Amino acid sequence: NDFTNAGAKLGEYLGRFPDSPVAELVQFTLGEMQLKDYVSRPAATNQLVLAQTNFDGLIATSTNLPLVGKASLNRGWCEWLAGRTNESLGCFLAGAMKLPPSEDQAVAKFKAGDAMFALNDFAGAWTNYQSVLTDYSAWPAVAKSLGAPALYQSLRADLELTNAAAAEDAMRQLLEKFPASDLADNSLLLAAEGASDFGSPTNALRLCHEFEQKFPDSPLLPQLEF
Repeated sequence: NDFTNAGAKLGEYLGRFPDSPVAELVQFTLGEMQLKDYVSRPAATNQLVLAQTNFDGLIATSTNLPLVGKASLNRGWCEWLAGRTNESLGCFLAGAMKLPPSEDQAVAKFKAGDAMFALNDFAGAWTNYQSVLTDYSAWPAVAKSLGAPALYQSLRADLELTNAAAAEDAMRQLLEKFPASDLADNSLLLAAEGASDFGSPTNALRLCHEFEQKFPDSPLLPQLEF
């Protein structure tokens, strides 16, 4: 995790061996190290700019489509971290299109969903979250890392779309498949609040009582009681 020195070594490699057959991989890895360095030290904004430059160079010149897909995904992360949601969406979509079916592609689709959600395209966001949930059965790691967040975000999108039945279904799936998730209690609370917002206080109260039974020690209890 010494990203600064790792990046310096990779930069030195590129300077000495610019025509190396692995130069593109080194450039991608250098950009990745610079991005990680920025995440660990947000004040190091120059690292984010350098990462963007390396990813842009690969996207513009490389014929290695999977590597371009990974560079597009990471370029999306750069834009997302810089608060440029519109730009991040284009990069995440490009990454999802160019990457083969993989964990990276699932992440690109999930982040495209997040960007769409932030831009109030709730139907588009829901479609991307559902793709993460249904299209990657061959990658258990996707379900482990993104299954609960994708269901939770689907629930949020359903609520924005005023689809009460779909919202409760997403909540039920999350509770059934990921009962130990940190998002489990929050999903049930959101479903209850949604039922109240949609003019169904009886259903909202039923969900509140279910919350009390399932999560008696939840830190969200004061919010539930309110």
